[in-house]
Amino acid sequence: MAGAHRLARLVDSDENMESFRRRYLVPDDVRLRYYSIKNLPVLNGDEILISVMSIVEGGVRFPLHPLLLDFIRTVNACLDQLSVNVFRIVMGVVALNRLLKTNLTTKEILNIYSYICPGPELETSCSLKAKNVNVKLVTALPSSNKGFDNDWLVVSGDWSAGKPRCRNSFGRPVPSRLNIPSSVVNLEDIRKVLSSNIYVDRFGQPRAAPLLLGYQPLVGNFLEGPTVPRSQETPVEPMVLYVAQPASAVQVVDHPDFIPTGAVSEMAPPIDVFEIIGKKQKAASSSRGKGKARPAGPPRRSRRGILETIAPDQQKSGEESSSAPVAEHNEIPPIVEEVVTEQVEDLVLRSKRARVKLEQADLPGASSSAEVWAPKMAVAGDLVTIAHTVFETTDVEFSARAAQGVHAVEARISGLHQSMKEKEAEHEKALSDVMTNAANNYGTLEKQLFETTNLMKDVEEKGKGQDLMGSGFDAIERLTRILTPP
Repeated sequence: MAGAHRLARLVDSDENMESFRRRYLVPDDVRLRYYSIKNLPVLNGDEILISVMSIVEGGVRFPLHPLLLDFIRTVNACLDQLSVNVFRIVMGVVALNRLLKTNLTTKEILNIYSYICPGPELETSCSLKAKNVNVKLVTALPSSNKGFDNDWLVVSGDWSAGKPRCRNSFGRPVPSRLNIPSSVVNLEDIRKVLSSNIYVDRFGQPRAAPLLLGYQPLVGNFLEGPTVPRSQETPVEPMVLYVAQPASAVQVVDHPDFIPTGAVSEMAPPIDVFEIIGKKQKAASSSRGKGKARPAGPPRRSRRGILETIAPDQQKSGEESSSAPVAEHNEIPPIVEEVVTEQVEDLVLRSKRARVKLEQADLPGASSSAEVWAPKMAVAGDLVTIAHTVFETTDVEFSARAAQGVHAVEARISGLHQSMKEKEAEHEKALSDVMTNAANNYGTLEKQLFETTNLMKDVEEKGKGQDLMGSGFDAIERLTRILTPP
C-alpha cells in the first residue's frame, strides 16, 4: 500500500497537509482534501480534482494561472483527465514567458504540440505530443508517472481567483479549437524560445522542466528531445518568486491580459520531495542512453531572494522560527534581490611560472643580467630568465637548476622529434626507390611478353605455309603415277 501511494505521506494528516500548504503556497481561501484513487468522491459544482503529482512536479499553484485556465477551457477538459506532463509543459511555458519576456499562449502551445485524448473508457490520460520530436518548448519530461498517480486532492474555494472556471467532469475536445493556423500564432516568440539554450540539464536538454519549475524529479527516465552542448548554455537571471498577498479591501480593476490581484503567479521555491517523503534520490537516466548519470544537484543561482526585514544578527532567531505557520505573520515583507558573492578559501589560482620583477629584486643572488631562459617568453614585459622561480621557494639556485633541467628535457625532446623526422624521410625515400624499381621491372617484363607473343605468331604462320606446300607435292606425285603407263 505504501508503495502504491508514494505521495500520500505529504497530505494524509492535518500536520502534513499544513506543511504541504506552506511549501506550495496554498492561500487560506483554497481548501484541500486528500483522497486515494480507490475512494474518489463525487464532486460538487465548485470543486475540482487534481493529482498531488501535478502540484509537486507539474508546477500547478492556486489560484490557477490564467494560461492554465485558458488551455483547459480551449481543449474542453477537466484537470483530472490530463497527464502530469501537460501541466509541466503549460506551467513551463509560464516560466519561459517570464524569463524571456515572451507572450506564448494556448495557440502557440497547440501549434507545437498535438492534443491527444483517448476517452474516459480507457485508463490513459489526455496528453500533449510534440509534432516534431526535436522541436519542444519544454524538455526533460518523464516517460511515465506510474506509481505517482494514486494520490489526489479535492480542491474547493476560490481556486480560480474570480476567473471563469473550468469543468470538473470529463470533456471531449472540439476539433475546430485544436486546429491552429500558423497565421494566428506568434512565430517570432516561438523562434525566440526554441533558440534559447537556458536551463540546460546534465543530459544537455535545454529548457528542462525540473529546472524551470524548481523540483527534483522523482522519475529518472525521460522522453527523447533536443539536446545541446552544456558549453552553449545561456545564463539568465533567476525568476523573482511571488508570494500570495492578502486580498485588498479596495477592489482594483484588473487588465484582462495581466495576472489578477492576489494570485500566486509564480512557482514556489525549489522543493526537494525526497527530503519530504524520507527517501534517497535515485540517479536519473535519459532514454537516449548517455551512460550512468551523476546524482542530480540543484541548479546554480547567481542571486537569491531575501527579505528586507531580516538583519544579519537576526538570522539565527529566524531559522528557529522558520517552522512556524505562515498564518502567524500579519504581513509578508517585500522580496528583493541581493547579489551574493561566495568566498572560496584557499582556492585562489596563483601563477607559478614567474613572479613579479619587484619580488625578484629582493631575492638574494638575483640579477637583471641573468641568462635568458626562453627568448620568446616574457612576463610583465620582461624576459624570463633562469633567475625566475618556478616553485614556492626562495632558493634561487634550486629554481635555476630546475629551469635548466626543464630546458634540457625540452631540447632532448626536440632532438628526438628531429631524429624521428629524419628516419621517416629515409623510410619514405627507400619505399619510393622500391616502387620505382618495381615499375621499371614490370615495364621490361611487359615488353618481353609482347615480343615473345609476336614471335610465336610468326612461327605459327610459317608452319601453316610449309604444311600446304608438302600436301601439294604429294598430290602432283600421285597424279603423275596415274597418267604414266606401266
